[in-house]
Amino acid sequence: MGKFKGRNAVACTACHAQKLKCSGGTPCNRCTLRNRECIYPKKEKFIAVPESYLREIEGEASLNRQSSASAAEFSSSADTQSSFFTSDRNETTDYSPVSDNRAARSHLREDCSAERFIQKLKDLSSSLHPFVQSDMCQPLGTGNESGYTYLRLKSDFHQPEVSVKLPPKPYALRLLDIFEDIFCDYHWFLRRDFRERLSLTYSHPISQSGDRNWFCRVSVVLALAQTFVYSEASNPSEAERPRSGSGSQGESSRTLTLLPPGSDLFEQAVLLFKISSEEPILEDIEALNLMAFYCYSLNRRKTAFLYASQSITLAKLLHLDKAQPYQSKDAANQSSNHQRVASEHMRRLWWTSYCMDRMVATELGLTPTQWTIPQAVSLPSSAGLMSEDMDQFFDPAILAAQIQLCEIKRRVWDTVTGLLRTPDYHSILNAIQPCLDLLQNWKETLPGHMGLRFDTCQTMFNLPCARGIASLYLRYHQCFTVLLRPFFLQELSGIMQERLGKPTQSMTTACDQIQAIKIQGLEAARNNCIILLDLSTNSKIAKYGYWDSIHTFSALAILSLSNIPSIDPRGPKSESDARLYTDSRAILEDMARSGNPSAKDHESLLTDVEAMVKEVSSQADQPMMDPDATITDPWELQPSFGDVGFYELISDQLWWDIDWSNLSNTYAEGLGPGFPG
Repeated sequence: MGKFKGRNAVACTACHAQKLKCSGGTPCNRCTLRNRECIYPKKEKFIAVPESYLREIEGEASLNRQSSASAAEFSSSADTQSSFFTSDRNETTDYSPVSDNRAARSHLREDCSAERFIQKLKDLSSSLHPFVQSDMCQPLGTGNESGYTYLRLKSDFHQPEVSVKLPPKPYALRLLDIFEDIFCDYHWFLRRDFRERLSLTYSHPISQSGDRNWFCRVSVVLALAQTFVYSEASNPSEAERPRSGSGSQGESSRTLTLLPPGSDLFEQAVLLFKISSEEPILEDIEALNLMAFYCYSLNRRKTAFLYASQSITLAKLLHLDKAQPYQSKDAANQSSNHQRVASEHMRRLWWTSYCMDRMVATELGLTPTQWTIPQAVSLPSSAGLMSEDMDQFFDPAILAAQIQLCEIKRRVWDTVTGLLRTPDYHSILNAIQPCLDLLQNWKETLPGHMGLRFDTCQTMFNLPCARGIASLYLRYHQCFTVLLRPFFLQELSGIMQERLGKPTQSMTTACDQIQAIKIQGLEAARNNCIILLDLSTNSKIAKYGYWDSIHTFSALAILSLSNIPSIDPRGPKSESDARLYTDSRAILEDMARSGNPSAKDHESLLTDVEAMVKEVSSQADQPMMDPDATITDPWELQPSFGDVGFYELISDQLWWDIDWSNLSNTYAEGLGPGFPG
């Protein structure tokens, strides 16, 4: 009899459950006799790993939980606000030049590259962690960060020498305070880090001397802030301000024009700016966003578009539109708290680039570089940030509202593009209504601290980040004027047709709706004038900026056209309306006198609008012309709203490019010799 070898170390599942002796083997004797599957439990192997590896895993899990919590918070508390991000696109499909399928195809392309294939092999290899692998099984090499090898050019290292000049430290810090007070509706950089580094630049300038990008960003920040310094000793007088030739035609048409304050700092930034297209960094995106915004102080909208396009392109190269964006070289050595700040910084930086791209492209009537909405990036949120890190960012609700309004404005433009060729009033009203609903929903879902009412004596400047909130409401009301301009133009066309004895399209069945929409447009124009007057009183208006100029002009143009009999359904204007118009017009005149190039154009064109309104109004009681009379009239060839050549009136800069003077002269010629000169 052989010696008993002892009990088998591992019993099969069936023997273990019945507490019976297991013979071992696969299958064991009992399972063989009973003709059943013999299964052994998997024994977990314990291995020793460094503590740093566990901390790394904990950090990644924390970031994933934060991302999931932010997404859940956004989904549950802002469903109504974000409805236009995920709602059915059928409303605007006819007007959208790019199908959403393009986004899906772009995600497929990135998986087809050779680098992506090798990366997948690396991912599979990394399942065996380096700490538990034997010498015979090593992971694939990590390669360089870019994933491929490229050749460097001499131009990569060419950096022309620039003598950097900055204002004294106290004034520079004050300008930074002004910048943060005015430009709080976007995310430009990490606020506390920027301020600390600016102080270090003055205390130890040599420590920062090798970073051209840093001095570029500082220069633009100070330049933007200087445009809001009015009539102070620290601000250069007109005699000291730099001058430049301006004009869009040849040298013969150029005139000497004052450049806005800070233009010398901006030119310094342009000389300092240099990016590595093959190795972009987050600071490049920060600089491009700042430079794009300052370009509007120079009315250089095409240059702004180039900067904004570069910004969103670099953001995509760094995968800021993905769930796992760019990681810096020292990210692995950062604490989980620093990683949360960096993650939120990249998310907000992406949305700022996104807004810049959309905002600038829309003004030029161009397709944005980033057409689709990235679904992998949630809206800005302070969830997960430590209390000591809150001062790195502005209020996330303001940027979130800006993002949503930016998308609504895109839909407004798409809608107007599609409806301008539609001659049927009911089709027009049906197309406009979804946009009106989005605007109304946007306002209703704003947080309580961002509410602004115009029927009370509440002052806007009691609100935190007052200038940022004011900019939001200016753009909100501007969407109404864009949607409602066609009705004012159609009304003017109808008056001309009636005076010329031509038949006009009947709108009796839709009259009440149209009148209600016109009232909304007039209220939006009045409210924008109120905001701009408050900003001017508190020295927070962008005297040298494009946006405040176009908002002032758009509101004044609507209010001026409403002086034509029958256009304003509320009848004659009150003294308060006349005073509001006069005071708002004075703001535009002051901008033009200060050297704002866009305000000069707007003031000239507003004069043409006023002249036409005066001519049309003065002929309201004149007898109609004989409809059989032979006239040469461009309106005769375009009698209906859908056929009127207003397709180009979608964007703001083309709206004010209408030759109002020529229209009024044509109208005067059509009325015959009885028209007063």
